[in-house]
Order: sequence, then structure tokens, then C-alpha cells
Amino acid sequence: VERCLKLAQRVGKAAEEGRYILSQQRTAGRYDLVVPELAADEFAFAHRDAPWMQVGRELLGGEPAVAYMGVLWTLPSADSQQFHADGRPLFAEGLEEGSPDLPPYAINVFMPLVDVDEANGPTEFIPRSHRQGYPKGPTKPQHVEAKAGDAILFDFRVVHRGAGNAGNKPRPMLYTVLCRPWFRDT
Repeated sequence: VERCLKLAQRVGKAAEEGRYILSQQRTAGRYDLVVPELAADEFAFAHRDAPWMQVGRELLGGEPAVAYMGVLWTLPSADSQQFHADGRPLFAEGLEEGSPDLPPYAINVFMPLVDVDEANGPTEFIPRSHRQGYPKGPTKPQHVEAKAGDAILFDFRVVHRGAGNAGNKPRPMLYTVLCRPWFRDT
């Protein structure tokens, strides 16, 4: 975790200063940083050799491909994101009442590089949204607090958001998107 944290701090600071080209500013104070260096053997503990890869194999029906790896860099005072899903259902009929629950085609793995709590903004999830789509009325999101190095796995279709960071330090989080080998995010 310490090696990832140092890399995240380096690219996070570069993004804040506008010097990191593989970044996208999601909202004020919130950066999504694609970090190709994470694919190196030095960081294999966070992908190829990660304990969650067995769960990925089981959920995705075989050896998953790594679609993306990067760092979510959230500065102090960043507001909460809008709720969103990273992927859509592949078939519209999959959301009809009584339809079979289709298996995931991709899963997100978030690994906090610092402890994540209510103060620095946990990820909030809408339960069952991978199955039901966006809620059509008020719903109570579930938030997940985690220790540095923990893994948070969820279906690519789940509606979620990063909560605001009311802490006094950046909140870096490593992310990996595992997918079935045929899937391409476009």
C-alpha cells in the first residue's frame, strides 16, 4: 500500500498542478488518474497477485482482463459526486420485472490508500441498482468505510458516488476495473 500511496501522491500533485496528462477532473477537487505504471510487476500485488482476483474469476466466469487501473484523487473540501453507474446493462430487457439476473461483465475494485471514513468521504452505493437501474424515488444509499489496503468490489452497473471530503488531507484510492475478456468500454 505504501508504494501505491507514494505513486498516487506524485501523480495527484501533478494533476492538481495541471502537469499530468492522463487525468480527468470529475468535479472540483476530484481527479480520475489513469496510471500505466500500476501495470508493472512492482504493483502486481494490486492486480495479478491480488487476493481479490479469485473473486473476480468467480464473478466473471474465468480469467478476467484488466480494463483500467488508476487512482481516484479527492482533495479536501471536494463535494460529493452525482450518483452514477460506470456501466449500463447490456440488455434493456434485463431490467424488466421478472427478468433473470444477468451476471456482471465487469467489476470495480477500489483499494483505499488511506483509511476512509465519514470525514474524508466514503463511497456510497444504491443497493440492487445493478438490477433495477437508477432509483425512481427517494432511496437511502449505503456507504462503505474501509481501512487502507482493504478491497471494495462492486458490479460495474451499480449506481454509486464518492462522498465529499470534509477531511484535511487528500483521499487517494487505487482502482482496478476487471472485465470479461470480450468486454470493451467505449
